[in-house]
Amino acid sequence: MRKILACTDFSPRSEGALRRAQLLAAANEAELVVATAIDSGLPALVAGAIADGARLKLERHCATGPVACSDLHVETGAPVETLSRIMAEVAPDLVVLGTHRPRPLWDMVSGTTAERIIRATPLPVLLAAGPPESAWRRVLCGIDLSPASAAAARWAAELAPGAELHAFHALPVPVRGWTIAGGTAELAAPFLSDARARLDLWWLDEVLPRRLAKPAPVALPVAEAFAAELVAFRPDLVAVGAHAHAAFVPGHLGSFTEALIRRPPCDLLIVRG
Repeated sequence: MRKILACTDFSPRSEGALRRAQLLAAANEAELVVATAIDSGLPALVAGAIADGARLKLERHCATGPVACSDLHVETGAPVETLSRIMAEVAPDLVVLGTHRPRPLWDMVSGTTAERIIRATPLPVLLAAGPPESAWRRVLCGIDLSPASAAAARWAAELAPGAELHAFHALPVPVRGWTIAGGTAELAAPFLSDARARLDLWWLDEVLPRRLAKPAPVALPVAEAFAAELVAFRPDLVAVGAHAHAAFVPGHLGSFTEALIRRPPCDLLIVRG
């Protein structure tokens, strides 16, 4: 990893993301670039004054971290479009964002800013859920037999070289009564057997971190399986693949991934497929 781009809006959430980006840049001897977008709807004089203040604040902030910023981008425009353009220009290996401020009606119609940025870029995106207290110790990798989930696991292993990696694979079942939790394990057995065979073949074909053990498929909806893993494994980083087809259209990341982005239980790494 040679270059990291951290995007900030100067909120406490973004401050944690910038600190995490600095730690990752220092650990990987990578270049750190920081970007922010000033609302283009403001009067020119006001936007100019805010931009000057933002640049000064970023310079001071970067000077106090473990690694200096090699470049600062303070530009005026719509946040998603402006940051997407900066990403294309900077061409980082990883983008780091803070978690979003909930806006229920706007999020339902247009998606969160993080969702729209993730849809707009093929780059891996790390959502920092809070101030970094230490290096990641436990990483939970969602496996859905897609190239994106394999790539997410590889990225997680690179970003957290000293962490324990743990995978989970949920088997969607067509009827809720077929799940083991529903008390009819015999109905789920054929689906689980097929899932294990598919997972075995996929595991052989994909390039995965050596320290990641192959999971046992579970016959549960993915959200339920994930909730159980959160309790049992207590990860501080979750890595998932995302399936996106359109840059600014809601609903193309998968409902599970979108729910994670809106309410991340911890730091979240999303890798597009």
